[in-house]
Amino acid sequence: MTVDKDTIDRFKLVGMIQNHDCTLRIDDAKKTDHGKYFFRIEGINHFMFSYKEPISTEPFVNVTDLWELPELSLSRVPVAETPMNITCTAPGRCTGTTPIFAWTGTLNRANSTFNTSSVNRDRTVTHASTITFTPSTGDQNKILTCEVYYPAVRASIQATLSLNMQFGPRSGDTNNATCNSDPHQTKCSCVIQSNPPPVIWWLINEELVTKNVRNDTMQVSSTIHGHTGTSNLTLRGSRSRIACISSNAHGVLFVDLTQKSENEDIIIEAISGNGTPLV
Repeated sequence: MTVDKDTIDRFKLVGMIQNHDCTLRIDDAKKTDHGKYFFRIEGINHFMFSYKEPISTEPFVNVTDLWELPELSLSRVPVAETPMNITCTAPGRCTGTTPIFAWTGTLNRANSTFNTSSVNRDRTVTHASTITFTPSTGDQNKILTCEVYYPAVRASIQATLSLNMQFGPRSGDTNNATCNSDPHQTKCSCVIQSNPPPVIWWLINEELVTKNVRNDTMQVSSTIHGHTGTSNLTLRGSRSRIACISSNAHGVLFVDLTQKSENEDIIIEAISGNGTPLV
């Protein structure tokens, strides 16, 4: 029997004939494999028999273009300054030529990648690639792309994701936290960015103000827009010791707005979610 050289090592009878199982597996399927198949036995003494029952033994193989995307999975929610992995799993469970992975993107810091292959119970193989990196707040909305290339059939497919970074409260520059006083009142403003959005409080002398207030001596108004929280404080009378405090799951920011002299800087202290000073 003449065997088409293009099918050698790709067409494999994986069923146990003695168990009446004539399962055929096609590795690195090509468009030229498209068509109807039937099972034929050839033995010694010119013995030949073809199974040509149209319904049960003549399957039609339809080879399509790649359509299933690689699967991207994150080891954790992206948090600034916290190492993480993103794994790209090739579509399907293959038995042919190992695919080639390529990561592209504009991460702010160096990264490393490694590939893995795991054999499944049905003897197929799952291929994956993992990228390891430590994201920063500058990676917000950065795009990462994983491309999977199948060299045997010269086809590729890719999947992308946008990094939604989480980070602790930050005030940007000191212009985002200010206080101005006159003989009658003190007006303060505190603008904080974080993801998840921040909760903002005011510490006035020894009193902690945790919600919006409007009375004869004080007015506090706080709003959230996206990842930015803004809180405004108006206080009647002489200037007091005032601090703006903000927190979320990833840290606490303390901004001391009490200036003891015109040349003294505003004090900003940030604590991460595990108690580590950030600035």
